[in-house]
Amino acid sequence: MSQDDQITLRGFVTAEPKFFKTAQTGTMGAEVRVGSTHRWLNHTTGEWQESEPCYYTIKCWRKLAVNVKASLHKGDRVIVRGKFSSRSWTDAQQNPRVSVEVEADTIGHDLVFGWSIFNRIQTPRNVSEDLANGEMARAGLGSPDSHVELGPDDLPPLPDTPDGYSEDDFADAGADTEEAEMELAAEALPI
Repeated sequence: MSQDDQITLRGFVTAEPKFFKTAQTGTMGAEVRVGSTHRWLNHTTGEWQESEPCYYTIKCWRKLAVNVKASLHKGDRVIVRGKFSSRSWTDAQQNPRVSVEVEADTIGHDLVFGWSIFNRIQTPRNVSEDLANGEMARAGLGSPDSHVELGPDDLPPLPDTPDGYSEDDFADAGADTEEAEMELAAEALPI
């Protein structure tokens, strides 16, 4: 049996994602805070109960980082899968603390609670240099902890809207989800 340290979690994005580049290799990265609260139905009382919330720092690299910065916002419900690790430290008041970090290999909107429009990005023809830089960072030659904060102007341009859509189609993309759900339910074929 494999002893892989993978985790899948569902939760809310608690703050706008932070985008950065590592100082040594220039590898793009994003950091997202996700909060998750376990809920269950207490069968004796018939009421829903919640556990204490858990907060995770999600780190994303390269294309995933760019897509996270362009797609996720505070309050979005997401599903994250990746490798987790915990780090113990002592704060300024000498209290012991533990933080849990996840290096995501995939992250996206939780479609149980809404809908999304997917834009496929074009892969550059010459990716050998990007791959070499990525392997250097993965091998430890570029420290992921040394990074430079980037602003919105430093992000690569987003792709054009997909064929058949205009910018207006996205302007109010969640304005009335209940009405959209009703329309979808009306169009559904009977089982």
